[in-house]
Amino acid sequence: MSDDTDDYTKLNALRVDALYSHSVIPVAVMLCGAVILICMLWNKANAAALLTWLVVLLVVTAARYLMVFKYRSTEKIPEQYSYWLNMYFAGSVLSGVVWGAAAYVFISNTNIVDIGLLTMFIIVVAAGSIGIYSIFQRVYYGFNLSAVVPLVVYLLSRNDELINMLGAVTIVFTGFVFVIQYDAHKVINQLLVVELDNRFLLDGYERDQQSIRKFEMLNRNKDEELKKMRVELGISRDIIEKLRAQLKKSENGH
Repeated sequence: MSDDTDDYTKLNALRVDALYSHSVIPVAVMLCGAVILICMLWNKANAAALLTWLVVLLVVTAARYLMVFKYRSTEKIPEQYSYWLNMYFAGSVLSGVVWGAAAYVFISNTNIVDIGLLTMFIIVVAAGSIGIYSIFQRVYYGFNLSAVVPLVVYLLSRNDELINMLGAVTIVFTGFVFVIQYDAHKVINQLLVVELDNRFLLDGYERDQQSIRKFEMLNRNKDEELKKMRVELGISRDIIEKLRAQLKKSENGH
């Protein structure tokens, strides 16, 4: 039972490490996308509200980058990985909430083009985060439900049949994305299990190699000792032969 628990702890440590190791690029891409989105809707929404939203997003993003930096610069033990996972989860939820509020900040009218653009962007974010956030289900859903649910509520609460239809389509499409994410979650974690197994095999191989090297060293030491003993034995034989020769000479002399 303890071995299973230890393996599970090591697997979770590997999953958290993979989450942090690949988290910088998707967050940076979403930040760049936010800037592009603001530029596209600059003349169609309240500038002060857009800038406030961007500042909040920058603060949340900076906090997440700081957490990644602390993770990489801190010596960790497997039992501490739940803390790092919780911190990452909190950051992803905060980021999702900021994105979920975008519909209420960016859209100042019922222009279907602007609403459709924002909806498309958030759905793309939900689909694009599968590759990294799917390592942990709660991280993926923590981010995407926080982003998608407020958007859907906004779309369904408008007094416009076309916008309501867009909300319904968003629900269906998001459902398809979540189904794909579920399969991706299983595949990613299976690959991580394989990687962990390979690490165990490599560790075992290294231990075996170390044992072999120790045995080889012991054999070399024994060989050297045997050689010394043979040399000493040869010297002893020479001495004995010389003594015998001297004894014979002394006997013959008498």
